This record gives sequence, structure tokens and C-alpha cells, in this order.
Amino acid sequence: MKKTEKTMAKIMKEIEKYDVKDEEELNNLLQDTIKKYNAGDLEETKEEKAARKSDEILEEAYEAEDEKKAIRLAKKALEINPKNLDAETFLITFEEDIQVRLRKYDELIVRTEKELKEEGIVDDESIGHYYGILETRPYMRLRYDKLNFLKDLGSQKQAIREGEELLKLNENDNLGVRYTLMSSYAILEDLEKCEALYQKYHENSAFMLLPLLCCCLKNGKYKEARKYAKDLKKANPYLVDALLGQGEGPEDMNPEFYRPGSREEATIILRDSLILLVGTPSIVLFLLNNTK
Repeated sequence: MKKTEKTMAKIMKEIEKYDVKDEEELNNLLQDTIKKYNAGDLEETKEEKAARKSDEILEEAYEAEDEKKAIRLAKKALEINPKNLDAETFLITFEEDIQVRLRKYDELIVRTEKELKEEGIVDDESIGHYYGILETRPYMRLRYDKLNFLKDLGSQKQAIREGEELLKLNENDNLGVRYTLMSSYAILEDLEKCEALYQKYHENSAFMLLPLLCCCLKNGKYKEARKYAKDLKKANPYLVDALLGQGEGPEDMNPEFYRPGSREEATIILRDSLILLVGTPSIVLFLLNNTK
């Protein structure tokens, strides 16, 4: 993903050199520039070469099985390109002290926000469209990392504040913040916010339906829960089977990729919903009686 972002940024920067008159000319220029890029004919500045090399080393860090090696590679990536925000974010994840880790997140967020504004990359009109701006994506990933850390800590109210802010910045929600928010709302039994979020995105995915179903059960809304239980089984029957102790899970219990409705998706949802499910003991019996 990050490599694609850098590629698009390079291509768009090249196109900006030309005075394009109409859409047809823009499309022709875009296709020609892509061909030149793929052929290696676009010149790189010293900064662009450093950024590319830094990203390549960071990818090695992500894939490293040894923690010390991952940290060493991430630091090397940051030395080559001190502006590699993804590398800084990655290094924060190895901080064991909770308070220190949260402080580092906040300091990096504040610093990055200041830089984005000073460089004229974002302004008030950018709010709601952050992920559409290539330069803001590492910042959004930084905030998303903090959100997931807060969720893992069980700090639901803080996670909700962070998630709601992220959705304001990027309404299309390319990162899937809505799933974390939906789960946190359900854990706190906030059915009104669960339903509002569900209606906003009109998404009948298992990621949205499981928390919504749990929240209905917690609030005694059994008529609505029956509908969501049936929708959940349609969205991912493997998830319902797993909750009922039936069927088989995927061989990889930490799948990186998944298809909607697949066993892999069910595994990811179960892995990320432990707190919610433990707090909703009625769900197994309810599914057993309402998904036949």
C-alpha cells in the first residue's frame, strides 16, 4: 500500500509540471507518465531515492520475525529518511511502558499536525477527506495505531473519542475505523450510537452486525436482535458456526488477508471481539434459537 502511495505521489508530481488543458490531455499524460515510471525513465531526486530506500527497509522490518531485527531495520529506515512517519509509528509499538507509549503517540501526532499545516498540505477544507490526500495517510495510520492500542487497553471511552475524530477527518473511512467504534459502542451498551453508525455506512458486513447484535441483546431489544442474527448468518455463516462451536476454522489463526464471508474473516472478527463476546454471554443461546 505504502509503495503504491509513493508511486502515485511521484506520478502526480511529474504531471504537475505540465499545463493540462482538458481531461483527454490529462488522461494521455497520465498513461504516458505511468509507462515512463514502469520503465524506470522518470528521474528521482536525492530525497525521493532516500524515501524509496527507507520504505524498502521498513518493509523488511515489518516482515522480520525477530523483534531486535525489526527495531534495528526501522531505525535504519528512519536514519535514511527522517521524515518516514510510518517508521516512527512502527517503533512506538515496541514501547512496553503504557504511559510512555501513549505520550509518544500524542507527541508525534501534535508534531505531524503542525508540519502538515505549515507545509500547506491540510487546511479546514481538508477535513473529511484526509485519506484522499496522499501526504496525510501516514498521519492517519499513526492515529489508527493509537486507536487500536487504546482498544487493546480496554480504554473504550478514549478509543471512541479517537475513532470519532478519525471519522471526522476521513468520512469514507478507508482504514475501517467504524468497526472499532462499533465494537466500543456495543461494549458500553450505547445502542443509539451503534444504530446511527450502522445507518451511516449502510454496511451489512459481519464486522458491523456482530457488535450491533450484541448491543441489542445487552439492551433487551430482542426483536431487532433476531433480524441482525439472521443478517449475520447471511454475511458470514462461518462466524455463527464458530460462536456455536461448530464448523472448522482456517489453518492460519492470524490471517493477514480475507474475503467477506470467509473463514478468515470470521477468525479476525472473533480475535478482535473477545471483550465484547465475554460481556454478552447470551449470544450463544440466542443464535442457537434464532439462526436455524
